[in-house]
Amino acid sequence: MIHPFVLHRPESLSTALSLIADLKDETRVLAGGSELVLLFKMGLARSDHIIDIKRVAGLNRLEFDPFTNVLHVGPLVTHRLLEKSNVVKQHFPLMVEMERSLANVRIRNIGTLAGNLCFAEPHADPAALLLVYDAVVKLQNSARERRVRIGDFFTDYYQTVLEKDELMTEIEIPKVVANFGPLTRGSARESGQ
Repeated sequence: MIHPFVLHRPESLSTALSLIADLKDETRVLAGGSELVLLFKMGLARSDHIIDIKRVAGLNRLEFDPFTNVLHVGPLVTHRLLEKSNVVKQHFPLMVEMERSLANVRIRNIGTLAGNLCFAEPHADPAALLLVYDAVVKLQNSARERRVRIGDFFTDYYQTVLEKDELMTEIEIPKVVANFGPLTRGSARESGQ
């Protein structure tokens, strides 16, 4: 049984950040919720307050900037959206391949990339791939925003540098060189040439 909680549904980023700052130790943020709900059901986590950020405008951003060659992924972007996006298919084929093999369609439909990173499960595929891309995450609280390279984001199993009053507001994924991609049968890289 899930411990009773108060559900907050802010519609602006500033309201969400204020709630997070005010409720620090008593709250959890819900984006997709696939991992959080499971922990609650198993009795491994509980919280007096849940901040559901699904209504916050702009957090579902999925946009490729051709001038900087960076993919901008908001914290509400699901694994399924990344898997099916034509922009991601064109510029980040390895990401599509990874997303396609992640969990199952039900989880990909609700789970978010940001939530997966914040959960910091050591066997998760997205973090390893984002290390290859040298991605950066934006962390924000009501006073400041900071950018952290994905390699510096994780501190231990299930632990990150995300502070209790912060929210991951974006993942920046730079496009890599043109010959970077999945191995195919008979390719020069596979044969060692």
